[in-house]
Amino acid sequence: MLKPVAVLSLLLTTSSLAAQEAPPPPVSAATSDVSAGVAYLMDLYGLSQSEADERISLEEEVSAFATQLKSSNPDGFGGIWIEHSPVYKIVVAVKDNTDAQALRKMVSPQMRRYLQTKKVKFSEAEIEVRIDRVIQALLPLNINYVSYYEHKNDSLVIETSLDSGVGLIRQALPQDLMSFVQIKKGSVPSQMQATGMQSGDGVYGGWSFSDSTADASRYVCSFAFNAKDNLNRPIILTAAHCANNPRIYYQRSGVPHWVSLTFEKEWIGPGTKYDYQFHRTDGLNNGAWVWFDNGPGKIDFKGFRPSDDHTLDSSKNIIASQSAEGYYAVKGTWGYYDQKVGQVLCKSGRSTGLTCGQITHGYYTFNGIKGWIETGLSSAFIYAVSGDSGGAVFTEPTTAGGIKAAGIVTAATIHDPTRNAKGEVNFSGDERPCLPFMEGNSSYPDVGPDCKMIHMPIDYVDDQQLITIVTQ
Repeated sequence: MLKPVAVLSLLLTTSSLAAQEAPPPPVSAATSDVSAGVAYLMDLYGLSQSEADERISLEEEVSAFATQLKSSNPDGFGGIWIEHSPVYKIVVAVKDNTDAQALRKMVSPQMRRYLQTKKVKFSEAEIEVRIDRVIQALLPLNINYVSYYEHKNDSLVIETSLDSGVGLIRQALPQDLMSFVQIKKGSVPSQMQATGMQSGDGVYGGWSFSDSTADASRYVCSFAFNAKDNLNRPIILTAAHCANNPRIYYQRSGVPHWVSLTFEKEWIGPGTKYDYQFHRTDGLNNGAWVWFDNGPGKIDFKGFRPSDDHTLDSSKNIIASQSAEGYYAVKGTWGYYDQKVGQVLCKSGRSTGLTCGQITHGYYTFNGIKGWIETGLSSAFIYAVSGDSGGAVFTEPTTAGGIKAAGIVTAATIHDPTRNAKGEVNFSGDERPCLPFMEGNSSYPDVGPDCKMIHMPIDYVDDQQLITIVTQ
């Protein structure tokens, strides 16, 4: 059954490993013969490694081409996205009579093989204006909804979990926007300066933290990336909706002890497109590393009911090509305008470890504000749950272990793989709840397309003041 899952402050009862911080990073990043993103595409679509490698290799060119077209033809460019199924294609949306052959000559021969054009009603600029009008019209309703733009049918889809919300939204919209909008009932995802330091203590992206309670089993959120503030002081990023008094329990580095990080602005909350806060880490070891857990105990989630223990499903979340644990090296950033539908992103979080999916929607509205990115179509058993909030979202790791910082985990929805919509246990539990085949299954009448995760693009962190992600 599809349920909204709070990745905000659910306090998790964890395994014995919960009381340990990750080991310090190595001299070099984790490496593998097959990158996590390539393994994800191979798993989800049944591709050969060479086919998946080729698709991943084109993602940066797709983003660069979009930037070029938006600059050179702002009134005619309607967007760009990747489709992986039933056949692989890179689609350029155009409003005007742009010459398709001229577009093809602008890209590499490798990308040219897959490039297609699609005539659309609106340019990207016009889409933005219309979405802004919708958001303003719905603001007085004070109801939870999400929205995302579907290029395939030139429409904005609005989803609300309230039966009454569909009617309220329809009444609030200006008449000239009605043909632009589709309204339906769906699931609205939920938001999922140190003291006491000892020599050798550090903090890195992908680690998790507790709230102010001195209880090593009460982990509430994850860290994203190390950074520098406008005064070049060391800080670490997490989600704004997480506890603003993070505490880390250190065990591997010596005598067990707690380290508390002091609160430092910015702490950006509801009603904005920002979901981040940062904390000073003076005196702690830090660097351009993101920890990941890909081991047999990686799922730290008990489920929707006390009897559901998904920690036992950890082996189903493992990405076979990656090591059981390790660090990726942050080599750069991948901002909002770089992130296009169909591109592969991965995340590292406390509760589900390393998982990968692909961008399913941009122009995503959450908390009444556009500018979020939605990912889904994950091949993971469980994609993201409570405790993953604040975790690192990044481009798929290269075989050399390099990544680019893409965002901070904000919210998610998941399917309960063991029960149907009536709460009955009639599945074996072996199904991967994030795969598209769950949609339309008779035992899951309320299931949407698949598991979703929402993140705040990483370039939003310096909108208030200069913050620089630490990179190698």
